[in-house]
Amino acid sequence: MRRTTEDLARRRILADASATANTPVTGSAALSAARGAHELYDASPNAVSPQTRLYLGGELAMAVDDPGSRVTIHTRADMDQAAAEWLAAAASSAAQVVGEWKAQGVAWLRTGTLFSTVTLNAELVHAAVGSDEPECVADCLEHVLEGTPVFFTPGGVDTYTALLTPHAVRAWRVPDTVAAGQGHQVPVPFPAGEPDSDAARWVVPMAGPGLLGSPALLAALVALGRLQLSRKGDAAHE
Repeated sequence: MRRTTEDLARRRILADASATANTPVTGSAALSAARGAHELYDASPNAVSPQTRLYLGGELAMAVDDPGSRVTIHTRADMDQAAAEWLAAAASSAAQVVGEWKAQGVAWLRTGTLFSTVTLNAELVHAAVGSDEPECVADCLEHVLEGTPVFFTPGGVDTYTALLTPHAVRAWRVPDTVAAGQGHQVPVPFPAGEPDSDAARWVVPMAGPGLLGSPALLAALVALGRLQLSRKGDAAHE
């Protein structure tokens, strides 16, 4: 039976957050303790996107704007198309973005207006989730980061990039990461690109226009990855 990656990932983050802070904590308090112990993130009013995301899997996904009033069901293709149109607005020319996506699978988009990004070394991410198997990594990131959009870029050094709110990186002080806010450009893959290709691809697709991630959860994930790599290094020298 395939292990439940959501439970495994959450348990590991909670346990290691508690150990890092040297205090017994549970639930969201553990993530807060990890962030505080590492002085990772200074929260701001614009830090977390207000939308709530629920995932049904397969071809259907559900975006809940207001659980008390309306539930909208969209196909994955609809959501990818809406995300592509929204992302294209981050460039001076939507036509140029579409051309770049068609020609090379990625387009250079401005950060700091619609979204900001934080890029992590793949080794750090794999250490945090305890696997480099693509399906496991995708499952863990989707659940632990609560739907934060993430894409993978292969290269000399493989990386994962998370999309956050436009001003989230103003307070970002997290080691071993690269943040891009106002005045930067990043190569972003086409939302409906082939997930098994050797090019840049989405690991956790966008759930819809403007549905971005939590910098606090991302910072806690980085803390866990750094902790795991440190332990691995210590063990190698014993």
